[in-house]
Amino acid sequence: MRLRRHDPARQSRRGAKLLEEAEGLARAFSELAAANTVLTETLQAEKEKFASIFHDTQEGLVLTDREGRILMINPAARALLGRQARAVETLQKTLAPEHLSRPGIPEILSSAARTVAFEWERRDPKLLILAGVADRLGTEPEIAGYLFIFHDATIEKRGEMLSRDFLSLVSHKLRTPLAAALGFLEIIKRNTESLSAEQRVALSKAQSESERLRRLVEKLIAFSTVQSPENIVLERLETSLSEVVDCAITSAGGIVDDSVVLKWDPQSCAAMPTMSVDLLLIKEVLANLIENAVKFNPAPRRLVEISVVKDESYVRISVRDNGPGIPGEEQAKLFRKFYQVDEYFTCQAPGFGLGLAFAKNVVEAHGGAVGMTSEVGIGSEFFFTLPLA
Repeated sequence: MRLRRHDPARQSRRGAKLLEEAEGLARAFSELAAANTVLTETLQAEKEKFASIFHDTQEGLVLTDREGRILMINPAARALLGRQARAVETLQKTLAPEHLSRPGIPEILSSAARTVAFEWERRDPKLLILAGVADRLGTEPEIAGYLFIFHDATIEKRGEMLSRDFLSLVSHKLRTPLAAALGFLEIIKRNTESLSAEQRVALSKAQSESERLRRLVEKLIAFSTVQSPENIVLERLETSLSEVVDCAITSAGGIVDDSVVLKWDPQSCAAMPTMSVDLLLIKEVLANLIENAVKFNPAPRRLVEISVVKDESYVRISVRDNGPGIPGEEQAKLFRKFYQVDEYFTCQAPGFGLGLAFAKNVVEAHGGAVGMTSEVGIGSEFFFTLPLA
């Protein structure tokens, strides 16, 4: 058996190398520890900054896990919910039984949407309406929780209710005397033999203006019932889109004269699947779009083209015109109530500016959306979508 010869120099070199590696490893650990200390201090500072902002924000903030268990709640939220001195566990228990949640907390937590708007209403001892949005943190399957942000919306909601009640009251008060006036004008019109030519012209003008006023009052009454999409009660029936278009054209018939070229394809509408909609409301939406395409178009030959297109998940109904078009800065304002574009562009016609606001609320109540495209000097297209499911 051959014995390995002892080599002191070689062992010395090897020891030096091991010592060098150990020193390098020690430096690496030291640098890592320093980096961890800096990171920890940074995270702590960010955490304190977040906690300070969370605590001092005037909006109510509630942070929950994915099951709705409360992880953090700021003083503003405790005050708004009346929980300054009471323990809070889950958002569901914190709200119940005093507050009515629209939509309910389980619906918010199970929603596929990233953000969900909500209202929490308390009736006693006085009306309190909290409005806000729930923001989901993370995506499936790794949802970290939800951030609920809300504020006291009682005054603005009460203003909406007062506005709705006022519109409804005034509209109904106008309807009765107006119906009587129209009735008497119709009686007089049947016996015009004793009237002069000038009196006949005046009678015709009075009757047409009274009829126009009647249509405006009916629009006010209709709008007063649909000011909030979430509060609209829909009477859904399986309806063909051909019937919707037919009814809308009939409803708008009073404004469609010989200067209007109305185009639509009954066969393509008949080929569309039936939909579960409130026929009266959806018909009125389309009638409003048709009326707008006629009223606000000064062209001598006014084109109104209705189209119905099916996508995978929805149906898109649009009305295109050859009017003056709408400037870009005006387009975002059009679906507000009582808003109308300047007379210079639209050949201003009498009205309240409620038609598009009415359309928006009704369509959103059906789960759809409204929109428009327009080019100045070319024309506009207003459309709305209805989900197939």
